[in-house]
Amino acid sequence: MLKKQLNYPSITLLALPYLIYYLPEFLSSTLFKASSFTAYLGILIVIDVLIRSIKTNSNFKWIADFVIWTICFYIFYGFIVSEKIQSSINNQLDVLIRGRYLLFVGIIVFILGAMKIKPKKYFIANTFFLILITANIINSGIILLKKTQKENTIYYSKFIPKHTFEQYSKPIILIILDEYSSPNELFKITKDSSLFEFSKSLERNNWEVRNKSFSYETSTIHSLGSIFNYNLSKNRNYSKLSGNNMSNYFINPTLINDLEVKGIKVINLGIFNLKGTQPLTSLYLYPQNETELIFQYSAIYHFINNTKLSIQGINPNYYPIPSHNKWLFNNLTDSLNSIKEPSFIYTHFYMPHGPIQYFNEFVSTEKNSTLKYIEYWKFTNKKIKPLLEKLGNHYRIILTGDHGFRSSKIINAHHTFSAFLGFTKKELNNIKSVQDFGILTQGP
Repeated sequence: MLKKQLNYPSITLLALPYLIYYLPEFLSSTLFKASSFTAYLGILIVIDVLIRSIKTNSNFKWIADFVIWTICFYIFYGFIVSEKIQSSINNQLDVLIRGRYLLFVGIIVFILGAMKIKPKKYFIANTFFLILITANIINSGIILLKKTQKENTIYYSKFIPKHTFEQYSKPIILIILDEYSSPNELFKITKDSSLFEFSKSLERNNWEVRNKSFSYETSTIHSLGSIFNYNLSKNRNYSKLSGNNMSNYFINPTLINDLEVKGIKVINLGIFNLKGTQPLTSLYLYPQNETELIFQYSAIYHFINNTKLSIQGINPNYYPIPSHNKWLFNNLTDSLNSIKEPSFIYTHFYMPHGPIQYFNEFVSTEKNSTLKYIEYWKFTNKKIKPLLEKLGNHYRIILTGDHGFRSSKIINAHHTFSAFLGFTKKELNNIKSVQDFGILTQGP
């Protein structure tokens, strides 16, 4: 009886290895709902029933079954497979081929092969997925048994915001330079004193500069999540949270809630959603609801997010990052000139974080990844300096890295760079880490 059932296409058997493999991640997330998960399983079973119930010409039946099965296969495994092949080709041949092209070629080869052998029975495929399901049940069971920490805990800062509040005399801008290392760390490698020229130019223009600014976090999403919630990083367990558990710190950030209550307008020109405000570009993907949680490793999830980038006016080419940075360099000043009311502006330059390129303006031939990063670090300074000069004294500005360079054992990724314009010594005295910067929005 079982053997007979295995002869038919089964979307449920096809999808279960994916769902079971990632089940420990799903269960540890605050977004997970057993009812939603069960509903998706129910939908898969309904699709199987509908496929079985189709009564038509045998050739058409085979084609319909195969097309549905193939589409579902690529929905669940297309991104995973193409990413592995893409990485292998890039490592072996130093050639980057887009995942969508690999998927397209894969589908063509798959269809041509199927047309040749016309597999009307799915016994081998279903048996393979049954074995995979068994292996994944064992693997996921071991992971769940080993888990000692409840990741779906929500952490809160001990900082108590002021109940009274003086309106900003000037808007506050938080400018993040992603993965920007301390010049002190880079100097240890190159002994190049020109690394401090940017700092000195800011000091000459009345900026308060910290060449070695401490960051508890070496992950962008954890660093920003902590900033927008008055430093959650003092709790060591916060840093251990997976990306699946970070959405709450952006959907309901304490800092943004406080600003809105006090009548401060929040402008989001960053890469994360902030309490429903859409970012300039959704560069950092993380699940924001239970559907995204379950499908985050699927091809459909990445297809939808690339479509969002197109709608936002960003060309989702190999890397949408240069386009995002270019928009900020070209439009930030003009966009902010129209602001009249008290405001807090979050803006995020995804540099000197990789990809280490900026159209034709920066293409490095350096083979050493650390030295290439230092070149790009200097280029970032060159690009950001005239922008800061344009912003001038119209704003109070927090310029900071979220963390330092992570791809070198010599460089301490917890040491970044920060600079401040328009803040008093008193306001800055209690700021001990990057994750404390949200406190500066509270005024002196």
